[in-house]
Amino acid sequence: MYITDLDKTEEQQVMVDAGSPGRVTVRWLLTQEQGAPNYEMRYFSLSSNAHTEWHSHPWEHEVFVVNGEGGVRMAEGLIPLRAGSAVLVPAGEMHQFKNSGTEPFDFICVVPKGTRACGMPAPAAGEEEFNSVERMARIMASLYYHLSKEIIDTFGDKGKEAVRRAIHNFGSERGRQVREKVLSAGLEPNFENLSKFYDMPLKEAWQAESAVTAEHYTSSITYCPFARLWREKGAEELGLLYCEQDRAMMEAFNDKVKFNRPTNVLTGASSCDFDVKIE
Repeated sequence: MYITDLDKTEEQQVMVDAGSPGRVTVRWLLTQEQGAPNYEMRYFSLSSNAHTEWHSHPWEHEVFVVNGEGGVRMAEGLIPLRAGSAVLVPAGEMHQFKNSGTEPFDFICVVPKGTRACGMPAPAAGEEEFNSVERMARIMASLYYHLSKEIIDTFGDKGKEAVRRAIHNFGSERGRQVREKVLSAGLEPNFENLSKFYDMPLKEAWQAESAVTAEHYTSSITYCPFARLWREKGAEELGLLYCEQDRAMMEAFNDKVKFNRPTNVLTGASSCDFDVKIE
């Protein structure tokens, strides 16, 4: 058995978006480090007017409000909460907690062990490289959003097809460039070598479970900074248009690729799943 006290646990500031005027903190009460075999318990505190990020993740979590008044923003709008309220947030559902009162809005949050992306503390010294990659990814996703939206809003279907052609050309160019690097190294253009010479630092900001052999690539991406930004802006359709570059890239890398992506977080799935083969 392990027993602790709220005042004995470290209070850490949580990363929030720039639009939050207040402060969000978390205390990790019970974790796998203390021997919790299945779940971890956290204590969040939101100062007046503060809110968490608008986000989703591929696991459920259970919340119990212990102090103050606030709400949880879901797809259908803001749902009021107060001390004594309990919330189940299903896996993959966009959500955000807000303090609507003048006193702290505190709640207990229980999640499967090891799921630390939600409620991570603000970056400390030595963590800047990871966060800079994600920030750059969000900037590029925002640039694409504004460019593609303006083109489609101005030119309609012709604009959409122009964006689609540009995305296809972009993906094809990436694939050819990686292929040239692989061939220049005297190697075969297979998935193992695609991974070795890949042109983006995916491990620095994306979260995925992947398996790679020479002729078969599978991956389940549970967090994508691009998709996160597009969902925040309600721009899932524009995001799906951008995602077409994945097929273009792989087919340009090897023309024997059979591309298959049965799920995408931008259509409401909990992950983007790839099952790609070289035939």
